[in-house]
Formats: sequence, structure tokens, C-alpha cells
Amino acid sequence: MLARALLIIVLVLALTGCASTKKEVSASEEQQLQARVSDLEAQLKQKDAEVQNLQVKLEKTQQQKVYIASKAVKEPAVVNLSQATPKQVQAALKNAGFYKGNIDGKIGQATKDAIKEFQKANGLNGDGVIGAKTWAKLKEFLN
Repeated sequence: MLARALLIIVLVLALTGCASTKKEVSASEEQQLQARVSDLEAQLKQKDAEVQNLQVKLEKTQQQKVYIASKAVKEPAVVNLSQATPKQVQAALKNAGFYKGNIDGKIGQATKDAIKEFQKANGLNGDGVIGAKTWAKLKEFLN
């Protein structure tokens, strides 16, 4: 019985709330609201300009990082490219069973590790540098 009474009270309050009248806005209040909207729009434009400036700065910073990182990368393991190209080195290492990656012509860590393993397995100095002795043995595995 109490629950039913509460339900009726809630229902009556909900229905009376829906019958509210519309309040008229005075001309001065409307002007104040228009001024506030204009002010907020100006602030929004200013924030958009700040965001664009920050995006430009971020782009420049990322480009600088890439440039610095590219300068920090060590020279590829192939010293004398007149003897072998990186793709030839990777293909020969793959044929010899020391390299499992893609033959993409990029001497990364996997290629360097494969060169060192090949050198050690063939009684050469395992320094990761392809000199005349290493290339002489390695080129035997090119097809």
C-alpha cells in the first residue's frame, strides 16, 4: 500500500513538471547571451590556432628526431659495396641458412647477426664486417 502511494506521488510530480510554462527572455538578456556566444567563439578560434601551432611544432620535432636518429645509425655492415650489395649479402646468407628475414636490401640487426654467425661458422673474424675473406666465402652461396 505504501509503495502504491509513493508511485502515485512520483507520477503526479512527473506530470506536473511537464506542464511548465516558457519564460520570456528580455532583450538585454538576449544581448548578453549573444555577447557570451561571440566571446566563446573567439576563444574557440584562438584555441584552434594554438592547436595548429602545436601540431606544426610537433611535426618539426618528429622530423628532427628522425634526422637525428638517421645520423646516429651506424653504417651498414657491408664495407665495400663494390664487392657486394646488401641484397646479395642477404640472399647469400639466406641460401647459407643463416638469415631468415626478407631480402630487402636493408642491413638491420638480423642481417648483422647473420653475418657474424656466418663468419664464426666459417672460421672468420666474427666482427659483422664483410671484408674480402668473408665475401669470398659468402658469394659461393649466391645462385
